[in-house]
Amino acid sequence: MKVPSYDWWASCLRALAAGEVPPSCPERDVPLPGRYHWRKRDGEVVGVAVDPLEDGSGFQVVIARGIRFTLTTAAQAEDWCERTFAYCAENPVSAVEYAAWWNSGEWPPEVAERETELKRRRRARVEAQRRPRNPSASRTA
Repeated sequence: MKVPSYDWWASCLRALAAGEVPPSCPERDVPLPGRYHWRKRDGEVVGVAVDPLEDGSGFQVVIARGIRFTLTTAAQAEDWCERTFAYCAENPVSAVEYAAWWNSGEWPPEVAERETELKRRRRARVEAQRRPRNPSASRTA
């Protein structure tokens, strides 16, 4: 299994620092190392750390300070990406923001503000991509 570097995460942080929307995740079935926040179904926002294993054979994942596991096969990585990482990848956080959450259990205010702004921008982008309805075309039964 190919284990990527932290480059994509770093590019996300540069985009956020410039006030831009981070680039889309280039991999659909491989986790990308970095720090992220993830809003669980119950609304709790937790940290997620993804790091390559020292021997390069996979990934060490830590979710919410308590759940630790490794991904060492392509099937494991793909399954986790589909279920969880796809959502995490939309919310990269800096190492400093992650450490603040890890130490206090609270995210710095700028993380929530950024999440709100990114959601607004994504909605605007989707809205702009929709085709306008043709009011003169009507359905007849």
